Amino acid sequence: MSKPRIVILGGGVGGVTTAVELSRGHWRQRFDSITLYQQGWRLGGKGASGRRESDLRIQEHGLHIWFGFYENAFRMLRECHQELDRRAADPTLAQARWKLAKMSVDDSFQACGPITLTDHDGCDWKPWVADFFRFDHDRPWYENDPRLPGQRPEDWSAVFFAARCLFLAADLAASLIGSNSGPSATITPGSGGPPPVAASIGALEALLGDVRGLLSGGLREILGLAGGILDAAARVGAAVLAGSVIVDLVLRAVDFATQQLRNRADEYLRADDTVRRAWYVIDLMLAIARGMVEDDVISANDFGRINDVDFRSWLLGHGAARESVDSALVRTVVYDLAFAYRGGDPQRPAAEAGTALRGLLRTFFTYRGALMWKMNSGMGDIVFAPLYELLEKRGVKVEFFHRVEQVNASPGAAASPGLVERIELDVQATLPTTTKAGNFLNPRPPTPLTPTDPTDPAGASPESTASPEVTAIQSNLALWPATPRVPHTGPQPEPEAAAYESWLMDPAITKVAGKTLVRGADFDDVVFALPIATVPLIAHDLVSHSKAWSEAVEKIETVPTQALQLWLTEPASTLSDHADGSVVGGFAEPYDTWADMGHLKAQERVGAATVAYFCNVLVDTPPPPRGPDANAWLKDQDALVRAQAVRFLRRDIRHLWAHALDPVTGEFDWNRLVAPPGVVGEARLDYQFLRANVEPSERYVLSVPGSSAHRIHPGDTGFGNLYAAGDWTACGLDAGCVEAATMSGLLAANAILAKVGATTEIRYIIGYDGP
Repeated sequence: MSKPRIVILGGGVGGVTTAVELSRGHWRQRFDSITLYQQGWRLGGKGASGRRESDLRIQEHGLHIWFGFYENAFRMLRECHQELDRRAADPTLAQARWKLAKMSVDDSFQACGPITLTDHDGCDWKPWVADFFRFDHDRPWYENDPRLPGQRPEDWSAVFFAARCLFLAADLAASLIGSNSGPSATITPGSGGPPPVAASIGALEALLGDVRGLLSGGLREILGLAGGILDAAARVGAAVLAGSVIVDLVLRAVDFATQQLRNRADEYLRADDTVRRAWYVIDLMLAIARGMVEDDVISANDFGRINDVDFRSWLLGHGAARESVDSALVRTVVYDLAFAYRGGDPQRPAAEAGTALRGLLRTFFTYRGALMWKMNSGMGDIVFAPLYELLEKRGVKVEFFHRVEQVNASPGAAASPGLVERIELDVQATLPTTTKAGNFLNPRPPTPLTPTDPTDPAGASPESTASPEVTAIQSNLALWPATPRVPHTGPQPEPEAAAYESWLMDPAITKVAGKTLVRGADFDDVVFALPIATVPLIAHDLVSHSKAWSEAVEKIETVPTQALQLWLTEPASTLSDHADGSVVGGFAEPYDTWADMGHLKAQERVGAATVAYFCNVLVDTPPPPRGPDANAWLKDQDALVRAQAVRFLRRDIRHLWAHALDPVTGEFDWNRLVAPPGVVGEARLDYQFLRANVEPSERYVLSVPGSSAHRIHPGDTGFGNLYAAGDWTACGLDAGCVEAATMSGLLAANAILAKVGATTEIRYIIGYDGP
């Protein structure tokens, strides 16, 4: 029997993960070939980044920060570097490592600095610095898990999370009521003091007796015991809750605590900001616990039960106060960071309750090391360069400059599923036969520039040419360039770089040839790892032959986003009252999230004191049909992003960077932006980096109410030789993020491995509890 040929369409996180997993070990014993097709010159999808050749500026699609619970993604990177090191040390392979920006996962990430939410009190913006405990002995990529039994991934049931909510509420309530200076509790994974030792129904009954005697006692004892009951139930099985007195007692304890807090609501809300915000957190935790019990999320261990309603509506329906629901905590973590606004309209928040709740609880209670992690270079350099190196050295073929134009499938019959029969691609460049993998990565070495050179688009300063920190980065590192390096061979003038990654521009701009892949001759199994927004354009047969695919296209919504990177002459701590390295969310539109990325200045040759990254949704306007009109529309979107950036800097930045204003005019001082000498005023913005992410492949996947029920499972697409990968699939998190795409790629690979009988190679997916 011949071995199957695997074709993967798309080189984002989902597609690359699938390729990495399928090519582990002796993969040629299972597959004849693995080929990944990618439009343009780089991997990464929405996570792709590039370096400008003149100064090695990192240019991203947006702000990329990984949460500390992204254990599957971190594990993949750790194993990638470990294997590359082993291959380099093996004399029989002679596979020296490429010279990457960072050569290990430990060097690739650093814990985020202060995480600040912004509240508007009707007069001004006020910072809310969130205090999250750090575990300096742990990292999310460590192989050894130091967490205690009962707090590890196999223990992450719905009842486990409900117990943690009550433990946290108990600690904060004790601080809130017992101290006039406000609470001092720090949020930690599994927060709430020592877990109960109950391990049997008998111990549960003892705890229940204690609760009966304490329903008129202190809040900490009541909530702690209610949490203990749930924690014990998690250990013996949440099914014991169904139809028992336990549910009633937990709800009575939560209701009692809520009433006690509400009786003093005015006192707390009028108190200082610290007390008021602690009251918000307690109120939210109690509403979450109550809702999980009342809606049977705990007994069924199923967050999807509440996905038919928006998260904020669900909180209100279970007793949360309007002030808590509208707080910066909910707005920032659930909506802003997930771009969860229908049509790119901040007045239309939309996040299905179950998916949002699961993400929130995973974020706060299962992170490792630190809540959030920044990359120490561009995402392309940190993530996709080493993964590409690994795929090349394993023998996986990565075909750049291949844009998928159509996926043709047969409808199938009642007794057998349809099949993908043909794949039509546009070849965007004819590469010389001498082209090597490294040719796609290395930008041209930067040429020396003087501080007064008027041709220097980066406005280099004396420090930029002398800094020892920057010297190493000027070597010929394997970095993704911002523009392709291969020679253009088409009949038309050389296109702009964006045309190689566009689904909307006239395809003739980059097309040099066509290619057709045929089932049985070129492939056997296909992994569709392209974004859901591309399906109506290139997969008509999937939509017309499958109700599931048709409903997925209709129900799963996406949104455009915008990004702004500013290179500044002063550090964040000088321009603002925020510490260097801060991440700030919940701010004014059109850029509600800012991260100070000053640590990246050593990776570039700009001479800036720091780099500020901003991002947000972008208003959604339907594009014209593919072709010349779309070319003009894309430029209009870029112009819109620039206009919004100008308005933001003129009107809003004063509240964030109070010391970045011109002392005479009181407006933003444009000289704070790094630009060549002689460039003045608003024109200095043209030497920064702005991006409208409006292409189908760039749009962010939303989890609007009711949409997850229509996601396609990576291993069950309804077509016999088709698999799916991406953060739009039914992957366990069902949200737009790196970890979701990684889990999806793992699920797709596991399904293919199961199909070929390689069950021993199926990978355990951390935190996944689905089919």
